[in-house]
Formats: sequence, structure tokens, C-alpha cells
Amino acid sequence: LTGNVTGNATGLSGTPNISAGTIAGSTGTFSGAISGTTGAFSQNIAIRLTSATNNLHVHQDDSDKSLLQFSNTTTGTTSGDGFQIGISGGEEAIIDMKETEPIIFSTAGTERLRINSDGRIAINDTGLASYSTHSPCLAIGDSGDSTPGLILRGSATSNCDISFCDNSG
Repeated sequence: LTGNVTGNATGLSGTPNISAGTIAGSTGTFSGAISGTTGAFSQNIAIRLTSATNNLHVHQDDSDKSLLQFSNTTTGTTSGDGFQIGISGGEEAIIDMKETEPIIFSTAGTERLRINSDGRIAINDTGLASYSTHSPCLAIGDSGDSTPGLILRGSATSNCDISFCDNSG
């Protein structure tokens, strides 16, 4: 935890007492778990479990979905907002951008894979929007080149394209 903690905490029975170095409730205490100067939590955190097997372990008590959700004031805060990651009630892995924005994967600060909200995919190329208005579309390129090396695109109402491009077009 960072910053100041005020108000009531949910998920603990009784009235929790939060002070520097300790989180206490009627069900237990994490003595020394929070730094009084930085607010950093120094132990694994378990949600809906008695102990954590990793730094953060989120568990669902039944076979329902178990999701982490990230949102902000622009996305909103309902279950249909923001970004979710976790497992479904059928135990499938879920990565779900609830907004009409892309999911971007990057390494070393450089975009490597983009999935647009319309299903188009770009691998190692950031200029996907300019290649096709067709969906689905897959563009595979060189991150240093504005033209992808290979484009696969098509739709149910038009012909499909397979294009191979180099710097000369």
C-alpha cells in the first residue's frame, strides 16, 4: 500500500486498525508487514486465502470467475469498463479490454504486438490502422520500417489479400 489509508477496510471482520507496520483485524495481524515510512507491503498478499503462494494471489472460493480489473475515471468503474485479466468460470484464461482501445504487448519499451478492438493484429509494426479497413487483418513487419513485410487481410464481403512488401513498395 502506498499513500494514506483512511476509512473502513472491507474483507476483514471487526474494525481493522491500520497503523505503520501493522494491519490488524479480529481475524489476524500482519506485524511489520507495512513500512511506516514508505507504505510498502513486505509480505505476499493473499485475497480470499489464508496464505499466498506468490507476491499477489487472488483466489475464488467457488468455480466462478476470478478477475483483476483495472479502470480509471475515463473508463468508468462497472464490470463492463477498463481492463480485466484472470480466469473464467470455465477455467479459461481471460485478457479482456472492455474499452474500444487496443491491447498492446511490449518488451524493453517497444511495442511488439497489438490487437485492435476490431480484431486486427499487428506483430512488430505500429502502423496497422493505415494498412486495411478490412477485418480481420494481420500485419507482420519490421519495427524500424513503416511498411510491414507481410499483410493478410480480408472480409466476408470482399476478396482476401496476401501482400508482401519491402521498402520499395
